[in-house]
Amino acid sequence: LRNSVIAVVGALVLIIAGLHTYSVISYRNDRKEYEKAGYLNLVESNGFKMNVYHTGKENGKHTIVGLAGFPSFAFPVETTKLNELLGKENTIVYPDRAGYGFSDDSLKKQTLRQVVEDYRTGLKNAGFEAPYVLMGHSYGGYYAMMWEEMYPEEVESIIFLSGTTIPQNE
Repeated sequence: LRNSVIAVVGALVLIIAGLHTYSVISYRNDRKEYEKAGYLNLVESNGFKMNVYHTGKENGKHTIVGLAGFPSFAFPVETTKLNELLGKENTIVYPDRAGYGFSDDSLKKQTLRQVVEDYRTGLKNAGFEAPYVLMGHSYGGYYAMMWEEMYPEEVESIIFLSGTTIPQNE
């Protein structure tokens, strides 16, 4: 029995180590492809590097900020067709929050308020100024609503894509 338990535990350790190695290699390969395709633009944001991709018209009529929800890890890629349509007249910006997409992790607790502060700093450091049209996908709608609550002068409007409902006790 003891040898069987040791064998099972050893096999589990090997499987976990293999999956971790695969994950790290895949992430690095994906990041290289993302960079080659022009989707990687790292800027400083409150102690970590934030990826802030932009597309569309330079100095467009509106600055539309795409706020990804869950589990959208490549939001600008997933919205390519939408980018083509909206980008004819507008600048579209996709910041990846801490620990998401290709942004670094942050040691700060990721509350709604902290994520909004990180977005604001990253956008400013990437050269984008308010007012913004916030385009929140799913859970990203919460970030948009918090942003509007904290800094209403910075929000021109909010677009909800596949919005998430607010729980009744919130």
